[in-house]
Amino acid sequence: MGDLGGFADKAKDAAADNPEAVDKGADFANDKSGGQYEDQINQAKDSLNGDSQEN
Repeated sequence: MGDLGGFADKAKDAAADNPEAVDKGADFANDKSGGQYEDQINQAKDSLNGDSQEN
């Protein structure tokens, strides 16, 4: 099995290089899921873009 930690690091690096793609991908996923998973998708998007907030 692959190294998931390494995969997450690569995803964050790619997101940092192209945040517009992350936003576009999140919008696409929200559209295709009919908004059913909007909170989870937006949480992942914010995490990748470095916009996460602690509650």
